[in-house]
Amino acid sequence: MTHPVPDGGGWRLHGEKHYSTGPLFADWTTVTATTPAGRVVGVTVRVDDDGVDVRDDWNGFGQRLTGSGTTRFDGVRVEPSQIRPERDERRTPRPAFLQPGLLASLAGVASAAGHEAVGFVRTRTRTYSQGVAATAAADPLVQSVVGRVSADALAAESLVQSAASAIDRAHDAVVAGGPDAFDRIEAAELVTIRAQVTVVEVALRATTTLFEVGGASATDRDRALDRHWRNARTLSSHNPVVLQQRVIGDRLVNEAPLTYFWSTGQA
Repeated sequence: MTHPVPDGGGWRLHGEKHYSTGPLFADWTTVTATTPAGRVVGVTVRVDDDGVDVRDDWNGFGQRLTGSGTTRFDGVRVEPSQIRPERDERRTPRPAFLQPGLLASLAGVASAAGHEAVGFVRTRTRTYSQGVAATAAADPLVQSVVGRVSADALAAESLVQSAASAIDRAHDAVVAGGPDAFDRIEAAELVTIRAQVTVVEVALRATTTLFEVGGASATDRDRALDRHWRNARTLSSHNPVVLQQRVIGDRLVNEAPLTYFWSTGQA
């Protein structure tokens, strides 16, 4: 467990953060920690501070360039201004704001898969005896596959934009101090996790269906078309969809509160 220990007028941060996305390329990083009083806080430190050890040990099969390795904190000096409440009664659009970053990346992966499918089919000269045209580009079944991938990519993009619009409305209501701010925050949170469920589904389908356009040739290592599925599968493993589906259902059926704050770690 990552935790700050009081030290004079400040704190000393100890602990470890797994799956630290970005610190290899960043000047600052943030981590969730628990104070001795049991309060959950966010702590922001410079990655070159004494006691910060950023490791390039991310071993996932996708999203290799995110540098999502381990960050260790060994007595890192932290000033009070570097600590903020992570969970309190005041709702903000921030939790909803974080998820579309992953969803936008998934939509981008699906779009890239669509572009590669088009390029692959246009240049393909080989065809199958079961085919109904002289070239893959003229085969209506292959055309249908490309169309399916393209439609999935558009669905992912549209859902991300829908979530972003809901977050914008929530943010504007908070800034304006409107009486409907809480309702808009709730709506943004619900729209975002609903979008996640379907964006993950269509992105994984697009990056799998992609291979139907070319048979074994599509598995050529030099083409590296598998990177799209690996990246999509890795992104989709954040905030598991099956858990989000349950939260949505519990909210709609039982009017249960939304989770808002998601974390992974030992109980």
